[in-house]
Amino acid sequence: MTNKRIIKLRLVDWYLEDNEENFYNHYLIKLLCEKYNIVYSNDPDYIIYSVFEFNRHTNYNCIRILYTEENRRTNWNIADYGIDFDYLSFADRHIRLPFQFLWLKDDIEMACQKHLYYNNFEKRKKFCAYLITDPGRPEWTPRDHFIDKLSLYKHIDSGGRYRNNIGGPIGDRYGEDFNITKRKWLQNYKFNICFENSSAPGYTSEKIFQAFAAGCIPIYWGDTSLRCGLGIKEKLTPCAEIDQRIPKIPEELLDYKINPKAFINAHNFSTWNELIDYIKLIDNNDELYFSMLNEPVFLNNFDPIQYAKEKTLMFFDYIFSQPLEYAYRRGKGAHINFELRDKKRCSADFTLTHKNIGALLRIQNQLSYKLGQALILNSKSVFGFLSLPFVILSIVISHKQEQKAYKFKVKKNPNLALPPLSSYDDYNEALKIKNHFSYQLGEEFIKASKNWHKGGLFLLPYRVFKLYKKFRKKQ
Repeated sequence: MTNKRIIKLRLVDWYLEDNEENFYNHYLIKLLCEKYNIVYSNDPDYIIYSVFEFNRHTNYNCIRILYTEENRRTNWNIADYGIDFDYLSFADRHIRLPFQFLWLKDDIEMACQKHLYYNNFEKRKKFCAYLITDPGRPEWTPRDHFIDKLSLYKHIDSGGRYRNNIGGPIGDRYGEDFNITKRKWLQNYKFNICFENSSAPGYTSEKIFQAFAAGCIPIYWGDTSLRCGLGIKEKLTPCAEIDQRIPKIPEELLDYKINPKAFINAHNFSTWNELIDYIKLIDNNDELYFSMLNEPVFLNNFDPIQYAKEKTLMFFDYIFSQPLEYAYRRGKGAHINFELRDKKRCSADFTLTHKNIGALLRIQNQLSYKLGQALILNSKSVFGFLSLPFVILSIVISHKQEQKAYKFKVKKNPNLALPPLSSYDDYNEALKIKNHFSYQLGEEFIKASKNWHKGGLFLLPYRVFKLYKKFRKKQ
């Protein structure tokens, strides 16, 4: 047995705590360990850094390799090498690699086989679902706008923390088994809204592949390059609501093609109404629906897992095989040093500035808001009203589990404690939610539940009526 070469390495600026256990559990490190003796080091020769913290990578003067799972460009003044979503040819410094081909092997395998067992999907009665944890902003993604418009046609279930209407989020978003939980949940639906958090040529996240794996038809928006290399002629409609441009990407950079007949691509339409009309057509025509399910995900029998493994190992082989002093690629000079200095300064100020967003989401995650939303949504139909006790129970149990998990996490690592709400930049704006009818309705319900032995629940309808009159008067 040949001795593996020792590689002193560190993962920096990732979403998980920087420790040895998380390091060796990372899917990229597991792959590299197949070929190298990877050592978690405090004095690394190489770092693989991402975008989830703030510039800790600038504290390391070794070889820097950016690996992003988000819609971010590599800064070539800072990084020696980059792995991102861009269709870019840059000597030996860059590869494009969709991370899900390495990370979501089970889902990718199921997605590649879904057209072989599409007949099993006949009994699906539920129309459509989506799962969003972070809503982003309207200028980044049109998810909210589209969901509101499509909801006028049929009810859409939300299984994430954002706009949840099924009694609580499905599973722990950051838990080990979340991908399985999400897949099983999506298997109840015909369609899955797979809108990215932002749009750029090449930026395809895991969302569309998770929908394929669950046997849903993805309704997709985001990566405009999915129309490249398919012989589609660019047709720009004046005043179009959706980006219909086809990026000018050289054919040799298109390593694979996702089958355009296997999903609904929003970028094929000029307006949201046109897109929704097409969704209605597929929804009401079984022949068209099953025809789309019967289409393979990739063209030309592409094997994404083998492709990603070979491409990744080849890239790192080239980096690791060089003497360290020859593996550096980033430049040197006064202006590059200025940029590096500024990034370090921003890193030092990070806890005072950039962290201070998110008060809105935290208030929306409070029990009062979630209960108020559920009470309003489920009062709109007889079935919803009858199922209300079960929905409320589910929300309360889920909320208690979240709080318990958070306390356990903070007890294990106090650095993970969230800052006070008042320290957020959007605190004053977020406070307005507490004045919304839904939030105050939830508060009234909690008060009534706590005072049930004093007739709190009996008096609840009267207190809700008074609250409703108060808000009507304001309007």
